[in-house]
Amino acid sequence: MFKQIKGLYYCGVILLMTLPFVSCGGGGGGGAGTGFLDLKLTDATTDEYQAVYVTINEVRVKPEDHEGWEVLEELNLPQTFNLLELVNGVMADLGIAELETGHYNQMRLIIEDSDAEPVGPEENILGHTHPYYNYLIDAADNEIPLKVPSGGNTGIKLVSGFDIENSGFTELDLDFEAHKSIVSKGNGGFSLKPTIKVLETLENSISGTVKKGDPIEGDPIGGAFVSAQIYDADNDEVISDYTTLSIIDTGEYKLYLPPDTYNVVVTMTGYLPACQEVDANYYTNEIVDFGLVVEEGTVEIYGVVSGLAEDADATLSIRQVGVDCGGAETTIEVASDIVTNGEYRITVPAGTYQLVATAGDVRVEPEGIINANVEKNIVFTQ
Repeated sequence: MFKQIKGLYYCGVILLMTLPFVSCGGGGGGGAGTGFLDLKLTDATTDEYQAVYVTINEVRVKPEDHEGWEVLEELNLPQTFNLLELVNGVMADLGIAELETGHYNQMRLIIEDSDAEPVGPEENILGHTHPYYNYLIDAADNEIPLKVPSGGNTGIKLVSGFDIENSGFTELDLDFEAHKSIVSKGNGGFSLKPTIKVLETLENSISGTVKKGDPIEGDPIGGAFVSAQIYDADNDEVISDYTTLSIIDTGEYKLYLPPDTYNVVVTMTGYLPACQEVDANYYTNEIVDFGLVVEEGTVEIYGVVSGLAEDADATLSIRQVGVDCGGAETTIEVASDIVTNGEYRITVPAGTYQLVATAGDVRVEPEGIINANVEKNIVFTQ
């Protein structure tokens, strides 16, 4: 998620649950005149699929002092994006729109959700013409459609707003969190419930390499899932908003982060999880290298989720407790899934785990520590 300089005006945000207010450059805002909004798309990624394609039709913004919505006609839309290509600082340009100065308190992304087959010359990673507007490609090369509830109607609402100043330049980087947006349905299908976040700075980052065995001399491991986590002990919650995949050929990764102390966790099929505590400060680029140890077996956790309301979903979090990441003992997340009512199945390296399921404010924690293949049924009560 790169920050870019646009002439004399420079400003950026990367989405984090709500769009915070940002303004920069130019003269005073709120008066007559216009400024520019530069929109980019990036992804906090997932390691479960080969590709995740999403088609964005248009972007709308709502001025604070107007009732209606304004469509940003100048953007390069509609476009279909493979979110898994937008990692480690890679971003797609949605375009630049000229807007009247003032405060805009909402934004909406309109996702194409029709059942019609896409038209156009674009091909996916398999060399096929896009079969759907929104879909994923799994490890077996299956092209599976993603249903987008309300995506083409109300759109994805981003609230809290941004400012446009006279002759100023505001950059918003839309971070589409694929790993939190794809919901596994009990019937084997998937839906897309987009989650988007923002980062306050693009200057603060950590980077490094993921290798086999020795973090310096080992062979690079590409496709490892890297997440910067914070454990909230008061609420027994693992917050994992910032993720990426290591680059295939080099094992390199890069994450832009707000200043804080993180447990940086790396997971990869065939290897044990690895963790390091990192203090990410302002305007630094911390180097954090990992050497992964080959796993000696696996544990399969499976069962049925029930009791969820229609169209509701739950997050399943597989955790390790009492982990030493280089500071005080902590809890880390080593796997997760978003599911609806129906069956689920998660495989992790042999070890000792805790399963926590949440749906909104409701939390279900099946009893018992997990250290072998086990069935854990999860029942939500309304």
